[in-house]
Amino acid sequence: MGFSQLVRWKRSKGRAGWIGLLPLLMPSILEGASLESLREALNPSLTLRLAAFEESKDIRDEAPVYPASLWLKLEPEPILETSFYLEGLALHPGGEGEFQSEIREAYLERSLGMLDLKLGRQITVWGRADKLNPTDQLSSRDVRRLSSDDEDQRQGIGAAQLTYNLGDYRLIGLWQYEWRRPLYPILQDDPGMVLEQEDPRNPAAQYALKLDHAAGSVDWSLSWFEGFNRTPDIRWDGFDSGTLHLALVHQMIRVLGLDFAFNAAGIGWRGEFAHTRTGDPDGENLLVQNNSNYGVFGGDRNLIENLNVNLQAFVTQVAKDSRSEPSLPLTEAVAAQLRTNSQQRHSYQDGLSMRVNYKALQETLEWEAVGVWNRQDHDSLFRPKVTYAWNDQLKSSLGAEIYQGRPETFFGSMEELSGGFVELRYGF
Repeated sequence: MGFSQLVRWKRSKGRAGWIGLLPLLMPSILEGASLESLREALNPSLTLRLAAFEESKDIRDEAPVYPASLWLKLEPEPILETSFYLEGLALHPGGEGEFQSEIREAYLERSLGMLDLKLGRQITVWGRADKLNPTDQLSSRDVRRLSSDDEDQRQGIGAAQLTYNLGDYRLIGLWQYEWRRPLYPILQDDPGMVLEQEDPRNPAAQYALKLDHAAGSVDWSLSWFEGFNRTPDIRWDGFDSGTLHLALVHQMIRVLGLDFAFNAAGIGWRGEFAHTRTGDPDGENLLVQNNSNYGVFGGDRNLIENLNVNLQAFVTQVAKDSRSEPSLPLTEAVAAQLRTNSQQRHSYQDGLSMRVNYKALQETLEWEAVGVWNRQDHDSLFRPKVTYAWNDQLKSSLGAEIYQGRPETFFGSMEELSGGFVELRYGF
């Protein structure tokens, strides 16, 4: 039984504290403003999405599902040299799912000489590798969200970011004062097991620092993160009336990161590395993730016009579990699920990722295929997609998401989620 078959998540409720920022947009247009002037002031973008997915990724066991959503973006002209950005969405996941709404991002930006300030709910993505980003510790995902673009699964998190610009260098300091739990695919409830998710008690205790260089022949950055692990550990809370109670807990980690990018021999080379220290540095606790090293290196090249191929190798090294005394079978079973979910089944693991992208018909037609393969477990993910822009407003996508592997492997545990999808997007 895979990890995703054990989990029962509590539905998270978004916070609406960002509504208080909206009056900053309105000082000159509240009285006597025409609809057109209001549109010019707010610069809105509205997109309607209708889709059909062969498989659901929520707690409901439905097939197929037909999600519908409305996405709104506001990018008004700066006021008092301060920019504002807002992105929100209203979503019905289809079937028996409940209507959802979310303020995905809502932040202010202001330049103060050599300093840049960014304050509010924002999506922060660090790292220069393609798709696989070991240093990406500041973002959270709702993997249950059905979309033709996996970047839509990212969730904004409330943060204050201050950047000091000094020539070719930038020193970035970031403090996250909000916690938004990551949400993963669910297949079903197990009647003999309940797994609750416990949020950190002090979500504001998250900090990051980054020195970035983006000029010359090599771009690079060094980063440090101290905050809560987006991949949870497991705590055993005992039995009650024949039911096993477990808790998912997001514990503090510290991550030292490095990334770089350069061009050589017609290839764009990228690399990224992260060393992670957890709450179990000696590998003695079966239910806590171990210290790890995670590296990615590869490059991309245009083979012909509009055909780009990206190939990367990745390696993970995990501190070997040193617990010598025998463990209870049930504890070992739960620990095995943790190792699968955190991709720590082996002390050493490597694999390959590939992305092929081709554009045709004056770039109105785009074909892309993404694949990830783990060598030790021979499990894999393959995601092909074709997108066609019918005109400036209407775009359609047709694709699939295919997981393969044994049930105890990372991708194999999600094999039942494999399926095709079609999506239409209409922009107003």
